[in-house]
Amino acid sequence: MYFKLLFFPLFIGLISAQKINLFGEIFVGELLAISYMILRAGRLRLSTSEKKIVGFGFLWVCAQLFSDFYNQTIFSDAIKGVFTPVVFISTFIGLLNFLKSNFERFPSFVFGTLCGGLISLLLFPTEYFLDNFWKWGIGSAVIGLIYVYYSFFLQRKNLGLLFLLLIAFSVISLYFDGRSMAVFPLIAILCYKLFGANSSPVMAKPFSGKWVGLKLIIIVLPVLFCINLSASYLFSSASVLSHFSPASAAKYQTQANGTYGILLGGRSEILISGKAFLDKPWLGHGSWAKDRSGYLETYAVLKSQLGYSMMEGNEAEEFGSDLLIPAHSYLMGTLIWAGVLGGVFWLVLLNEIVSIFVKKMNLLPIYFYAGTIGFIWNVFFSPFGANARWSTSIFLAGIYSYVYYLKLKSNNKFYEN
Repeated sequence: MYFKLLFFPLFIGLISAQKINLFGEIFVGELLAISYMILRAGRLRLSTSEKKIVGFGFLWVCAQLFSDFYNQTIFSDAIKGVFTPVVFISTFIGLLNFLKSNFERFPSFVFGTLCGGLISLLLFPTEYFLDNFWKWGIGSAVIGLIYVYYSFFLQRKNLGLLFLLLIAFSVISLYFDGRSMAVFPLIAILCYKLFGANSSPVMAKPFSGKWVGLKLIIIVLPVLFCINLSASYLFSSASVLSHFSPASAAKYQTQANGTYGILLGGRSEILISGKAFLDKPWLGHGSWAKDRSGYLETYAVLKSQLGYSMMEGNEAEEFGSDLLIPAHSYLMGTLIWAGVLGGVFWLVLLNEIVSIFVKKMNLLPIYFYAGTIGFIWNVFFSPFGANARWSTSIFLAGIYSYVYYLKLKSNNKFYEN
């Protein structure tokens, strides 16, 4: 499928990617999407699945309100915490309706957001960007532009050339300490080759029916187990580690040699975020949950016992009741802040997205393959900050509007025949 580059959505994307501070970090695009939603309040079009997401999003907002009231969260933290789901869901609704009215806007809009975000980083670099420009900015923009260009703007697609390009990208990402950034493109193109690129829908049959998310988890868990074993062995090898900087090599070796391998080593926050959730499962610890119960001390002890600690005696510097409870996960962060009623939102959303992906996998471009893989990973293993809130809104609105676009095209072909 081929689309033209349109100036108006490209310009909107460039502007939308700029971040401002308004009771916390927020993107201009979020403000524009919320404004669009309000202006079209009487003409909003939502499918059953989209209404379900909005409904559970409202439940998340209520859960966060109750949690903050129960935990007596300070007002400034409570405002930011409650507005997180409000802004996220409202942005999703606004973007969705903007794109549903004309999906041809989407490729140019996303292209604009990627370029706009890159320009913003170059003009106003963060500390992370200055420390590792590829991992914390350039790499994400480059791979995003590759996916968008190949999926929507390239007329004659060459999967072999794309594969070589992604191999090169992965090698560069690995050099710059971006392991997930290096692996995900290869997983995306492998899945795209097997299930997409005009392949037979028969390939999707094992995932069809009810409980799609559960079926996927059953399949993915043993795959993750094998990846964990292989990666742990790989990053324990001196010959492999010699190609990295001393700091990166030391980190990889520590994570790989830990009791449960490199996957847990890279996301060891789960060791303590699970305990924090179980301590207050129903109402959570409140917005911007501070460590009032010594979780960081327990976390340091657990890491040391399991062989994941690298800081040894210096870990005391990380303790304090003003620090947040560690939760490197959309799901675990929400469970800790708002309790189980907030966290269930992500499980419902995950099941909806996986169901859509499975049903349409033979029709989706690689952009949505990469986006779905990234989304699944982020739900379990990435923090839900301002950047994640914005990028996730774009992905969700994109995949829902694309499916709607396919439906319209299918209906038009039916009537034409």
